[in-house]
Amino acid sequence: MAPPKRPTQAMSDEFWREIGTPLESIYTLRDTASNLITTSFYNKLRMSAYSFCRSSPPYSTTATRPISTSLFGHGRNSDHPVPDLYLNLDNFLTNFTRHIFEVHITALILHMPNVDLSYRWGENLLREYSKGWTAYKKSSEDVAKIFDDLSTSLSSSFFMGYYKMALQVWEREIMRKTFRKITMAALCYVDRGRDGLELQRNLVNDFVVSLVAIGSHETGDYNVEYETYKRVVEVFKTLPTVCRNPLYRELFLKPLLHQTYRYYVDWSSNFLKDGEFSEYLELVKLHFLEEESFCGEKDPCFDLCTLVPLCMVCADALVMRHIDRFYSEFVTLLNDLQIEKLLIIYDLCNRIPSTVDKLKELLGKYFARVGLKTINQIADKAEKSPKLFVGTIVQLHDNFSKLVKDSFRTNNEFMTTMEVSFTEFVAENNITNGGKTEAKSSRLIASYYDQLLRKGIAAEERLSGLEKAMIAFKYIRDKDTFNDHYQKLLCKRLIYHLSVGIETEKEIVSKLREKFQCPRVFESMLNETHKSEIEMEDFKKEDNNSLPVLDFSVILLTEKVWPFPSTSNFSLPTQLNDYVNAFGVFYKKKYKDKRKLSWIYQVSRGELSALDGTFNKKYVFLCTTQQIAILMLYNKYDSCKINKIAAEIKLPNNQIMSLLQVLCKTNLLIEKDSGNFCLNNEFKSENTKIDLIRAVATTNTGTQRKGGEVQKLKRDVFRESVLETVIVRIMKARKKLKHDDLVSEVTSQLNSRFVVKARMIKSSIEQLIKEDYLKRSDNDNNLYEYVEAVPEDEE
Repeated sequence: MAPPKRPTQAMSDEFWREIGTPLESIYTLRDTASNLITTSFYNKLRMSAYSFCRSSPPYSTTATRPISTSLFGHGRNSDHPVPDLYLNLDNFLTNFTRHIFEVHITALILHMPNVDLSYRWGENLLREYSKGWTAYKKSSEDVAKIFDDLSTSLSSSFFMGYYKMALQVWEREIMRKTFRKITMAALCYVDRGRDGLELQRNLVNDFVVSLVAIGSHETGDYNVEYETYKRVVEVFKTLPTVCRNPLYRELFLKPLLHQTYRYYVDWSSNFLKDGEFSEYLELVKLHFLEEESFCGEKDPCFDLCTLVPLCMVCADALVMRHIDRFYSEFVTLLNDLQIEKLLIIYDLCNRIPSTVDKLKELLGKYFARVGLKTINQIADKAEKSPKLFVGTIVQLHDNFSKLVKDSFRTNNEFMTTMEVSFTEFVAENNITNGGKTEAKSSRLIASYYDQLLRKGIAAEERLSGLEKAMIAFKYIRDKDTFNDHYQKLLCKRLIYHLSVGIETEKEIVSKLREKFQCPRVFESMLNETHKSEIEMEDFKKEDNNSLPVLDFSVILLTEKVWPFPSTSNFSLPTQLNDYVNAFGVFYKKKYKDKRKLSWIYQVSRGELSALDGTFNKKYVFLCTTQQIAILMLYNKYDSCKINKIAAEIKLPNNQIMSLLQVLCKTNLLIEKDSGNFCLNNEFKSENTKIDLIRAVATTNTGTQRKGGEVQKLKRDVFRESVLETVIVRIMKARKKLKHDDLVSEVTSQLNSRFVVKARMIKSSIEQLIKEDYLKRSDNDNNLYEYVEAVPEDEE
């Protein structure tokens, strides 16, 4: 088979004559070219170009007659047919683009002044450029399909594809000559759009697309000058990372940013002289939406890479230059709860991260001021109403959370600001005497839990209340005081069978442990209560027929778990004493003397029924064990003096006197002579069941206050122990630490348990230095060093 025929120069000239006329039709008669060139003819041209290119030998840059390094110079510079064809195409495109420039653009440029371009003239220039570029680009893309094998045929990166060649011709013949005027026209045209006139965005976008399409041409060939603003120059530093197209960046984007900055600086300054700030916010919001739409996917003006620097420049001109006004108006809008306006301020300031911290500070002050005022308004009532106290906190929480959600898009940092403010005004208010008695807040919340977990509360009310209590608990700093008080109240509910149920109690304790790391002692108390029920079932199975018929039950408590002091015994009534002894025998038998059993009579209670004929009707009295012992003496005696009662029940006179005062206050006993008490047979009450224990609690207020002081002392000792333990643990791990760093670490570890004050930490450090756990550095008195323990065999 004969090899393919190599093309000659004559064949190249013939091929150009064959394709030249259709090319001219495609470019000059864009709208009707499809009627002149049918699909079959188009395919024929493409196949002809393909065959021509494939039949040409690969061009080598080492040929004896190389093509000039100026590939697109004019005139024939090689006998090789394909490069010669390239030159013909280059000449054709050059002549065509020069025609566009001279006929459609030159006249407009010559009639346009250098400064203060006319809006209409600028629009006409953009329209002519857009029209010429759009047709040229589309035609070049179509023709490129015919010559898409030229570069492959030449087998050299020195030559480019047809479309790229067409772009470079456009850049050389039109872009270099028109970019300055068209850029100015485009910027003025955009400013008119910002003023409210309707824009044909495609006119600007076509110029932008041409810059981007031409791509990375050396910008040194362009003499670009524009006025500079300091802030815009700072934005320039980010441009290489967000816009990698140097021609677009230098010829259009930088002038655009300067023009935009100048426009909005002038507009904002003029508007704020007399305009309302709320209206200014709305207009700025619309301006940002408009600028972002200029870079959007639908009907854009600019390239997408323009979005970030453009918004940075707008934010500086519209927000940062007036930031003091923003801050002052922010406070006013907060006080008036203008949710929508606050959201606009947040969105605008969020574009400048350095301004957000100030907003958080102002918002925190607002939360603290409003929260403290609200708590103080209900202080007198809330001290006696835990429900009111918790309800007020939760209402504030709901209001503030909604504000953060609606006006600050639930920003985590703003939520943290709210929580910090909450913690402060819950701890320091009129109820807590400005924070001096901070424990009151903790006790009120613990008391609210107690109310909800007692019998008699509707299920829906309990669930709703427990959710509120969990919210309020989050904002107390003195959590160990809460734990102490909650433990006491839990103890009462369990011992006196007031709890709604063990399972509900466990569920709440589990949530407290999960969210706030409450102590395990609560779980231990609940578990022991359940075990006590099992123990009582075993006891009742024993042969106790010799005992009097009583509803007797015992709760077994581990001494270190339950918050009860040790108690001295006293003489029980015979009926009770028999049961106590029987249970002691049962317990000793079951555990083989492995456990010691002690009775806590001061928290024991029982029901005492009046005998028929004693009063006008039969009453049942709910009493403490000591009250039962005193009242049962009147089964033997008509009246008793204090000394006689003391001899019978073996209690100190002062304690007996306190018990007698309670019984006299309820009118159950009366004092005939000095120190001689007898039963009041005329006692009357509307209720059949009389609670004498509550009267004891009311009378013992002073005793409770002393007990509270003792408890506070114990808590302080416990806190000192915890502090010292944490300090030693930190120093053992770090070996050396500055004072401020040590304080910071200790505070961060313990703030979830209780408020750690600097003086407490300092006192603990001094104590540890005395005990040789720490020492001060010889060179720096503010630096602490951990002292390693010396083994005993080395001493």
